[in-house]
Amino acid sequence: RVRIVSTDEGANQAMAVSYPEGEYGTSNTGAQWKFMFGQSLDRVRLSYRIQFVSPFDFVKGGKLPGLIGGEGNTGGGIPSGSDGWSARMMWRTDGEIMQYVYHPDQPENFGDNMYWQMDGQTLCFEPGRWYQLVHDIQMNTPGENDGRITCWLDGSIVLDRRDIRFRDVDDFAIDGMYFSTFFGGGSSSWATSADETVYFDDFEIVVP
Repeated sequence: RVRIVSTDEGANQAMAVSYPEGEYGTSNTGAQWKFMFGQSLDRVRLSYRIQFVSPFDFVKGGKLPGLIGGEGNTGGGIPSGSDGWSARMMWRTDGEIMQYVYHPDQPENFGDNMYWQMDGQTLCFEPGRWYQLVHDIQMNTPGENDGRITCWLDGSIVLDRRDIRFRDVDDFAIDGMYFSTFFGGGSSSWATSADETVYFDDFEIVVP
């Protein structure tokens, strides 16, 4: 479900990820792998470009890549503060954009929904358009709520949280990127209504 293709009338190459019709979840749609850094870092900036190939039915939502630490907690359950965290993205119904964060202070078992907004309005992806996404994460002092998540969409700040507690110990920090993309959700209500494709390009990982 992952291949390199020519886009923009052959002027560019990108990674195309497919999501077959009538499917949902990590086994049947999209792709997942972890790119570990080999060391723990206190601050990392991840950027990449993305296009939802038109036409695209967002259904109820799906996951997109982000940064992780420790065990890279996902899939339900509140992190303990001594195991790990994750800060992937999601698209939701109508293409609404958000950061989907697992951290010890999240309000429910599943990730904390931090919507990308501008002028008080939640932003939405439009099929057929390239977007530049940037995540800048800075670790918290162990046990303190001073971690930071700052995100940009096409150069404009759309999320700036400075009160995140990722960890209570210094055994881990920012340890890798999680390439994680699929439709879902844990039930067929998240399933694709048609064969869908998303393009990814120009990944960059920087230590500011």
